[in-house]
Amino acid sequence: MVLSELHWDHHIVLPRLTPSQARVLVGLVAFICFANSHDGDFVFDDSEAIVNNKDLRPDTPVSNIWGNDFWGSNLSSNTSHKSYRPLTVLTFRFNYLLAGGLHPVGFHVLNIALHSVISVLMIDVFAILIGGLAYDGKGKRLNQAPKASFLAALLFAVHPVHTESVAGIVGRADLLCALFFQLSFLSYCKAFHGDSKDDKFSVSWTIISLLLCAVAMLCKEQGITVLGVNAAFDVLVICSVNFNELCQRLLNKAKPLEINEFFRKGFLTRMGLLTLGGTILLYTRWRIMGTGPPAFTEVDNPASFAENIFVRVSGVLIVISIITLVILIIYLRSLHAVLQYKK
Repeated sequence: MVLSELHWDHHIVLPRLTPSQARVLVGLVAFICFANSHDGDFVFDDSEAIVNNKDLRPDTPVSNIWGNDFWGSNLSSNTSHKSYRPLTVLTFRFNYLLAGGLHPVGFHVLNIALHSVISVLMIDVFAILIGGLAYDGKGKRLNQAPKASFLAALLFAVHPVHTESVAGIVGRADLLCALFFQLSFLSYCKAFHGDSKDDKFSVSWTIISLLLCAVAMLCKEQGITVLGVNAAFDVLVICSVNFNELCQRLLNKAKPLEINEFFRKGFLTRMGLLTLGGTILLYTRWRIMGTGPPAFTEVDNPASFAENIFVRVSGVLIVISIITLVILIIYLRSLHAVLQYKK
């Protein structure tokens, strides 16, 4: 999988930094950007998840964390939201014990530090997404887009969209989930450490990726979505599937379709492992919830309790429409930029 450096990367007007310099700079910028939130107080959901949560207290057994939800209610209770995030609550308890009480500074500083670590790891993530998965002769992964990945990580570090997750203490669930999401993805990429002529992959790293996915889920439920990202990465990058050709072959039945023509060896094995792992995680999560859905009140989601069905449905459709429109705009602008560059 050895590739030459992207021909356009050197056109980016940025100084060429060493990997260590890039990481230090991104981490430092991320920390400074959100450092002003260190002296914030407990606000909004912090009151229920931290201030009134008995699972943070030293006199409460640690084992209670594994039987309660994010807000300290027992999962078997009818009032529980079934938001199972024990590892996030465990870090809250660590802050409480370290500071000797409910002092928000320590909680905020840890959030800022986590954001800095995540921003640094985004250099590796963007290096793979932009420059592809490449290795040298010794099996060491190469960054084929050093300037582009650095710039993308820098923009990620300072983007205001992260304000709620970093400045709000309960946003730590997002931060921890993102951290282990990244580690799971990078571990999955590490499973492909050979030459492109070698179709072997590491089962061990694939399993490690699944375990890190499980850890991400214990921080926040959305962590399981990394399995979909890994699968898409496998299809689009590792196997380099040409969907136009694939569709034509499916429609034109004149020639038999051989899966090995489109997918590298071991693809079905990897998809089987991801499917099996995801099924086990979902089933376990379902059992932890008590095999029943969470019960929400009108205060939690007023629109869902509206008598008019149009009001209930329109809220969801508006959100989906906005997200789809934003994705479409980004895609079209990116496509336009690529076509202009090729001209």
